[in-house]
Order: sequence, then C-alpha cells, then structure tokens
Amino acid sequence: MGALYSIFRDTLPGSTAHYLNLKLADWSTPFTPSKDLETEVCGINFPSPIGAAAGLDRNGDFLDPLFRCGFGFVEVGSVTASTERKQGQKTEKIDYQNKKCIQENVDEKRGILWIVQKLRQNAKGPRGANIMPSNETITALPSICDDEFIYCIDEIYPFVDYFTLNLAANRVNKLQLYRKESKYRDLFRRAVRERDMLIGLQVAAKTGLDVEIPYRSRSLIPPIFVKIDNEGFEAKNFVNVCKEEGIDGIILSGTNEKGEGGEILAEQAINKLKEFYQYTKGDIALISSGGIMNGQEALKRLKAGASLVQIYSAVNLEGTQIVGKITQELENALKTEGYQSIKEVIGKAFK
Repeated sequence: MGALYSIFRDTLPGSTAHYLNLKLADWSTPFTPSKDLETEVCGINFPSPIGAAAGLDRNGDFLDPLFRCGFGFVEVGSVTASTERKQGQKTEKIDYQNKKCIQENVDEKRGILWIVQKLRQNAKGPRGANIMPSNETITALPSICDDEFIYCIDEIYPFVDYFTLNLAANRVNKLQLYRKESKYRDLFRRAVRERDMLIGLQVAAKTGLDVEIPYRSRSLIPPIFVKIDNEGFEAKNFVNVCKEEGIDGIILSGTNEKGEGGEILAEQAINKLKEFYQYTKGDIALISSGGIMNGQEALKRLKAGASLVQIYSAVNLEGTQIVGKITQELENALKTEGYQSIKEVIGKAFK
C-alpha cells in the first residue's frame, strides 16, 4: 500500500492524496499495539500513547481505518457548529522532499450534526473531538465564538471520550482573539461549567431520575483539553489559568503560523513541551505533536513530559503504515532502555 500511496502523494493535490491515503487503510494489514504500551491519562485507558491529530479525520469518516492502522486514539475535527465550505482547490500541500505538510486553505468541514451522526454509528475509541468556531464566525461575529464552542460541547458530549478546545491560530485558523487571558479564561470557565452540567444530566439518567434523555454518555466525566499554537501563549501564566479553571490537558500544536507541519518543527515542539512541563509538573496532561516521524522521537517527547503524542504529517508523508512502524519502534526503544511502562518514562528528562 505504501508504494501505491507514494504515487498518489507525488501526483495528486494534497487534499486528494490525504483522502485516498485513509481509504487505502481499509485494505491494509491491521496493526494492534502491544499491551506494554497501554497507558491511562485523565481517567481514559489508551491502548497506545500514539494518537491521530485533529485534521486526519476532519469529519468522522475514517475512525475504522485509523484504528485499523494502529492508532491508540483518534481526535476528529476540527468540528464547527455549522458546515464550512472548502476555500479554493488547494487546501493542503504535501512536500515530501522537505518532509513537511502545509495547510494552505480551509478544507471542508461538514459541521457538528454530521459528525454526531458518524459517531453514533461507530463506537470505536478512545476518541476525542477537536472543536472550534467557524472562520466565518471568527471574522464576522467574534462575540459569539464562545457560544459556538458551548453548542458543540452540548451536541457531542455523549459520543466522545474527551473534548479539545482548539485555540491554535495559524494562517488558516484565525483564532488570535483567544490569545488574551481574559478571553480564554472566560471560555475555559464556561466549558467546564457546561460539561459539569451535562454530567448532572447523565447522573439523573443513570439513576432513573430523568427518563427523557435518549442516550448515555461514553464517559461520565470526559476531560477537557485545550490546543494551543507554539507562539502565542506564555507557558507559566497559561498553565496557571488552566489549573485554576479545571482544564485537564494541553495539546501543543504541531503546526506553525504559516500552516506548516513536519520534521522542521521537531526541535521547536520539544523545546515548547519542556517549557510547559516545568510548570505543569504532571498536574495537567501534556500532549505533544509536530515532527514525530519515528519511535525514538515519540520516546523523546514522553521523556520531555508528554503523556500522549499525536501525529499528522508523518501519515500524509509516508502513508498509514507509518503508524504501526512508529508504534513498534517505540515499544522496542522502551524495552532496550529497560522501561516497563509508559508511566515510567513521562518526564524522565527532568528526574
């Protein structure tokens, strides 16, 4: 499958190659992570710490092939309240020679109701939802961006194991308004309050106090993560706000302001991870992405304080078989260095 994908990657538009790459995974040899890689983060049991970053499965269409190729978890989205149309023919560029992917324009997002239907039909997990306001709302009505986050939480709560509030700004996602502390603090407070209210409804449902709720949640208390870019947030202050407002984890984006991701960001990503770990000290989970192309790099991120890692560019550059390869390399590296579990490794660079 890898050889066939390389033809698509080198001859077709990036977004088309991306789609065919995931379709090919339906016919690939399944890869199951070793039980030695199982880990628990924020109350969720992950078969492996290696997950699919948001953007691989934008609309919830590819849960089966992504888990089939060996991911320990999948983050769908970004999910918006309404449909967002594709802008232009070129939405993504895969630059294999320079080992990077470039997000050039907004790709199609089918909206929260489409993704809810997809998740209703497929119980595979663990999975999260990366949610954000549409670019149209950000541009025309920024005052209601928080409302769109809350609406998405309400709709998708029963169908995911965690939420991610996406605040990562780049040339495509115009989320710079959330770089103000007052703005992101208010959002965090509202999101946690809304999640906790939904927990109360689910408790009522489980105890028979409310027979009107038509479905049950996958997890009674899904954690809330926040995704940020590497350039717009001061680590100490941001971590303190997250602790004060009850945020469970921070995802450090693997894309820069230009929309680039891949090997070129590996050094920047691990430096940012180390900076944040100095202030979280394990109290808030850190999820690292950006430039993870092999198992040794994944191990470096765990040692630098990541509880989980996410990959995106590696899949678009090498094909979905890279997931199993990275996972196997991580397992081998752990055994070579004498580690018995993922928990032993996290933050080892600081001990």
